[in-house]
Amino acid sequence: RTFNKKFQSKALEFDKALATLRMKFSIEK
Repeated sequence: RTFNKKFQSKALEFDKALATLRMKFSIEK
């Protein structure tokens, strides 16, 4: 499958943001 480059970078940014949020939550607990 081929991905749209713009879509791919957007998904990557989203993954990074999600990981950051998860880290923040685990630290707060």
